[in-house]
Amino acid sequence: MGSHYPQTTSDPSLKRLLSWLRGVVYWLITAGPIGLIAGRLFRHRCFDCFGPIVLPASVSYDIAGAIIFGAYEHPERKLIQQWLPTDLDCIELGCSISVISRIILHKLEATRRVFAVEASETLLDFATRNATAAGFGERFTPIHGAVHYIGEYVNFCEHGEHIRGKVASTSLSDGTPTRCITLAQIVQAYGLKRFSLVMDIEGSEFDLVAKDAYSLINCQALIVEVHGDDIKKSGFVEALSGQGFTLVEVRHAVFAFTRKHAANSFYS
Repeated sequence: MGSHYPQTTSDPSLKRLLSWLRGVVYWLITAGPIGLIAGRLFRHRCFDCFGPIVLPASVSYDIAGAIIFGAYEHPERKLIQQWLPTDLDCIELGCSISVISRIILHKLEATRRVFAVEASETLLDFATRNATAAGFGERFTPIHGAVHYIGEYVNFCEHGEHIRGKVASTSLSDGTPTRCITLAQIVQAYGLKRFSLVMDIEGSEFDLVAKDAYSLINCQALIVEVHGDDIKKSGFVEALSGQGFTLVEVRHAVFAFTRKHAANSFYS
């Protein structure tokens, strides 16, 4: 990553040490013995700080352990806690089983909602059950669709061991034909005026920024896991900067942006 990206510490030596320590801890509680043991014991009775979480049978022990210990999607969690505004509805693209949705809903004011989009009907069913189990069911709006900008339907292939999948191609020969959905359609369907956006959509974020820029006008904060190499990531940051966003923090491949004209409300 380029040095112009915001970082959590300015001391390179300290940053390397902290990064190494985080890596060791993360390994211990996910792929390491602690996480694997916890995952094996509690995979079918999984939980986080908001209560029980129902997992698909195919979920691996390390993911179950990461959820239990709060390490699942850790960079995204930290940026949500730091930068997501509490007074806006949130659109979440790629909600999976709603582990992150529950964190968002907990942070938002009680009158605010999460509009959660997921391409897998199976995962969306788990997401709805998990949001309801945590007491957030009335503020969780599940939306089935694959974020994509070519055609009406797209192939969606679910990963056999993980709680996510990926758009394979526009051909319907493999995977599950899934209705395409765009940010513009979501904003229009639910009458959203100002909103925040959280997305982890396995590479489709590039198309969204390029082809749905108008719908981002009223987005006040954006937290996104960016896939691809450094050149693509740099172009992604430049595109959003040109649309009025400021990059405020990066954790691994997860980027947090706020609106330049709304900066005071996020830095206060």
